[in-house]
Amino acid sequence: MTSHPNPSHLVGVLSAARVARLAGHEVAVVSGPSVVDHIEQAGFAALPVASLMSMEEMVAARAAAVGTVATTVRPGPRRSGGPPAPRAHPFITPGTGRQAADIVDVLRAWGPDCVLRDSTELGGYVAAEVVDVPCGTVDIAPLSPCAQPGALQELNRLRAEFNLPAVDDPWHAVRPFRIGLIPEIFYPEELRWSDAHHYRPSSLDVSADRELAAGLSEHAGDRPLVLASLGMNAPRFDPRATTVLNAVIEALGELPVTGVVAIGSDYDPDQWEGARAANVHLRSFVPQRALLRLCDVFITHAGFNGVREAFSEGVPMIALPLFGDHPASAARLARLGVAVELDVASVTAAAVRTAVSTVLSDPGYRSRAQDMRCRMDALPPLDRMADDLLAFVTSPGRAARVGPSIVSRRVREGLS
Repeated sequence: MTSHPNPSHLVGVLSAARVARLAGHEVAVVSGPSVVDHIEQAGFAALPVASLMSMEEMVAARAAAVGTVATTVRPGPRRSGGPPAPRAHPFITPGTGRQAADIVDVLRAWGPDCVLRDSTELGGYVAAEVVDVPCGTVDIAPLSPCAQPGALQELNRLRAEFNLPAVDDPWHAVRPFRIGLIPEIFYPEELRWSDAHHYRPSSLDVSADRELAAGLSEHAGDRPLVLASLGMNAPRFDPRATTVLNAVIEALGELPVTGVVAIGSDYDPDQWEGARAANVHLRSFVPQRALLRLCDVFITHAGFNGVREAFSEGVPMIALPLFGDHPASAARLARLGVAVELDVASVTAAAVRTAVSTVLSDPGYRSRAQDMRCRMDALPPLDRMADDLLAFVTSPGRAARVGPSIVSRRVREGLS
């Protein structure tokens, strides 16, 4: 497995890893040093690659390059000049080639029979092709703009660094074995591939969620329960996050609901200087998947993990997209009729209040969200992924064979 060193990215990767391990396969996870403890606590061997940096490490590196002090982004006005111009491919950075080269070294030493990568991590895709092992994708960012103008050219420039031939498919990195973690209907027509695999959560994840949910009854009551979370990254790195959270808290305080708002792991609720309301509980962290079982509305930045979890529980949403694939996901949710989309740039407490009231009062939102839950339930469990992956790796025409002999041969070749 390969993944960016981001705990939110590891959610889907580790779910797939647990399934593979339960099926009897040996699993190791390539990622950055910052998440080694996270990986090992999940019970897997961690293969750290220093060039895979966390967001904190990238901020620190950029600050060092210009001689400033790196700090986590806090609320405040945006610096003049704005962020650097985005590259055409959403997942290719100046460091991607170095990451791919480092992962090649790891794969040659470890000798895997296949690679499964987080869809935003392209080093593993390139490295797997260089060492000639099958590569699949845990699709944690289904609506990322990998086919936008210029993206294919950047992908081929990356491939050329490793003497790999050019490709004419912007989705080449994802297409061979896509592990979809959400119903196919979430994908636009052009991304619905007949050979893609889609799964509902594994039995292991469902069991863990039920155990967590058993201890959350104190949040349940006669009034609708509204959960708000902007994920693991936005409260730390997006200066708009606190403004959004304040608007949400103020709005929920004016409604006959019970609110639970995750303000971010960097914030102590007792030290929170923003809005407060008697009916809104502030938390640094919430067990989101478990709490959604009790919720009537989910206010989210439209990150993939939250969307998937809301689908699993049939919970309608208010989408406040921030960056990355969030805007595309929010637009898709609104198109499917399971969410109201709001503009973060102009969001107000009044707008949030109106959106929550709309979702609670219009049964269509709940009905369509429940339909999405039915679609999730109709998918095979992720447990089946191990058999599908084995069939992919051992399909006719592939050189890879599964077993100790091939691993030993690859280790010998890589170390010779």
